[in-house]
Amino acid sequence: SAQPPTDIKSLLQQAVLTADGAKQLEHFLPNLMLPFMQFFSNSQEGLSLRQLAGLMVKRSLQILSSSLSDSSTDETFMMQKLSELGMNESNTLSACMQLLLENNSKIRNTACMLLCVFAQLTNNINATIQALVDRIFPSNPNAALKCLCMLVEENVSAQDAGFNSMLQFTMNVLQSGQQHDSMTRSKAFYLLNLLLRNYLNHNNKSIGQKQALFILNLISDACTTAPVKHSDMGDAFLFLRLEAAKTLLTLIEFKRDLPRFTTQLVGFILTLLRQQYASYEKQHVNVDQNEADLDEALVYDSEGGVLSESVFTSQLIESLCAMLGHAEYELDDHIQNIVQLTMRLAQRSNLEEDKIVSNSNVFYTEDEDSRSSLAYVSTQNASTSCFSCLNDLCETYELEALEPVFTTVDNFIKESAALYQQQKPYWWKPREVALSVLASIADQVEMCEEPQMESYLNKLLGSIIQNDLHTQAPPLLQFSALHFVHSNAYLLKESPEHAQGVFSAVAALLRENLPLSVHLSASLASSSLIAIKDLIPANVVDAVVPTLVSKYFHLMSQTSEDTIHVPLQSLTAVLKLPKAIETLQQQQNLSSIFLQAYFTFVNDPLVSMEVLDVIKSLMSHRELYMQCVQQAVP
Repeated sequence: SAQPPTDIKSLLQQAVLTADGAKQLEHFLPNLMLPFMQFFSNSQEGLSLRQLAGLMVKRSLQILSSSLSDSSTDETFMMQKLSELGMNESNTLSACMQLLLENNSKIRNTACMLLCVFAQLTNNINATIQALVDRIFPSNPNAALKCLCMLVEENVSAQDAGFNSMLQFTMNVLQSGQQHDSMTRSKAFYLLNLLLRNYLNHNNKSIGQKQALFILNLISDACTTAPVKHSDMGDAFLFLRLEAAKTLLTLIEFKRDLPRFTTQLVGFILTLLRQQYASYEKQHVNVDQNEADLDEALVYDSEGGVLSESVFTSQLIESLCAMLGHAEYELDDHIQNIVQLTMRLAQRSNLEEDKIVSNSNVFYTEDEDSRSSLAYVSTQNASTSCFSCLNDLCETYELEALEPVFTTVDNFIKESAALYQQQKPYWWKPREVALSVLASIADQVEMCEEPQMESYLNKLLGSIIQNDLHTQAPPLLQFSALHFVHSNAYLLKESPEHAQGVFSAVAALLRENLPLSVHLSASLASSSLIAIKDLIPANVVDAVVPTLVSKYFHLMSQTSEDTIHVPLQSLTAVLKLPKAIETLQQQQNLSSIFLQAYFTFVNDPLVSMEVLDVIKSLMSHRELYMQCVQQAVP
C-alpha cells in the first residue's frame, strides 16, 4: 500500500474532483480504514465526503475478505487483521448503529451496507440482528428493517438458532398494524417473505396451520384496511399491498398447511379482485381513449419493478395460478367466479392499448408446443396474468372450466354487439378480450375435442372477416382477431367456405399501413393458414405470395431480437411453396438480407441460429443455391 497521508479530508476532496478519484483512494486501503471510518462517523462533515469515506471502509472490508479466503480459513485471522488496523469490533458496530439513526438516507444506506458486511466478516450475525431489534427498531424501524432484510437474505437460514425469534419479531411488527406506517409494514412483509422462502428452501413445507392462518390474516388486514393517516395513502399503501401479495404467493407454497383454508383464501383473493375491477372499470375500461390520460408517472418498488394497481392485480391473479399448480388446493367450487372475474380484468387499460398499438411492445414466444403464445416485453400486467390463469384453469379442470369460459365469452360478444348498437366508443373491448381468451386456451379446446365448442369457434371464425379483419376496426381488435386466427387455424379444415375469405382478409391487412404489432400478428396468422396443406386454393395463395414474401422481409428489417422470429417463422412456412421459390429467384439481394439479420443478432444465439436455419432451408432448393452462394461470398 502507498504511504497513508495524514489529512483524510483533503484526500477525499481531491478524489471527488477527479474522474477516477475513488479508484485512486484504493491505493491506501485497507490501511486507512480506521481514519475513513472516523470521518464517516463525523456528522459535522459534508454528506458527499462522508458517504465516499463510508464506501472506502466497505471496500477495505472486501479487500480483507479476499485476503481471508486466500490466506487462511481460521476465523481468528479476520479479527486479528481488524485489530491491527484499529477496527475494534464492538466500537465499529456501535458506530454503525449510531449512523443508522441519522436523518440523511444516503448516510443510513451506507451505514447499513457497512454493518452487514462487517457482521458477515466477523461472523457476528445473530448479535447484530439482536442489536438492530433492541436498539435501532424503536427509534428508526425503517432503517432497522432494511438492515435486517440484507442480513437475513444472505446469512440466515431456517436451521439457525435465532430464526424462529426473527420470524416472531416480524409477525409482531405486522400484528401491531397501524401503529407503524405503510412503508415500515412494507419492509416487514418483505422480511417475512424472505424468512418464509428460507423455510421453504430447507424443505420445510409446513409452518403449522395455526401460523399459516395467522399470516394469512396479516396479509388480509394489510390489503383491505386503509391507513388512518393521509400520508400513508397513495404509493405507500400500494407498496404495502404489493409486498403483502408477494408474501401471499410464498405462503401458498406451504402445501401442508394452507389448503385447509382454501375457501377462505380464494374468497379473500376474489373480494380483492372485485374491488380492483370496480376501480379499474371506472378509470380505464368504459372510457373513450381520447378521455384517458396515457401519461402515467412510473414509480418503482424495492426490486425495481413498476409500482401500479395493475401489478397488484396481477400479483393476486398469480396467487390463483400458484394454487392451480398444486393438487392440494381444490378450486372446483370457485371456477365460475374465477372465470367471470378474470375475463373482466383482462380488458386492457387505455395505457396498455396505446403500448401495444403504438410501441409494438408485443412478441410471440417460441414455444413450438403451444399456439397460445401471446406475451409482453413490458412489465408484468393484469391482462397477461388473466390469460395465463384462464389457460391454467382449463388445463387443470378441462371441460369443467371450458364450459363457463365459453359461456362468458359468448356473453362478452353479445355485450360488445349491444354496445356497438348504442354507439359506445369502447364497444369493441369485450369482444377483443373474448378473442384473446379463446386464443390463449386453443390448445385445451383442441385436446378436449368437444364438437359444440369447435362449432362455436368455426362460426366465430366466419364472422371475424366482417367484424374484425378490416381496416376500420380498432388496431387492438385487429391484433387479437389475428391472434385468434393463428391459434385456431386448424379448425378451418372443417370450414373451407370460411378459409379463403379469412386468408384474403389477413393478406389484405399486411398490405395496409397499420402498426407493426398488427403486421406481426398478421404475419403469423398468414403463415399458419399456409402451413395447413390444401386449405387455401393454390391459385389464391400464389396470387399473394410475392406480397407476403416482401412483407416478411420488411418485418425482418423492422423488428427487434424479441420479434424477429415471427417473420423468420413465416418465411419458413412460405418456402415450402413453389411460387415462393420462383419469387425469391427474382430477389437481387437475397443473401444480404439474411446475412444482415445474422450479423445484427450474432450475439443472440437463439436468433442467429434461427436465421441460419432459414438460410439452410433456402440452400436446400437447387434453384436458389448458386444464387445464395454468389451473393454471399462478396
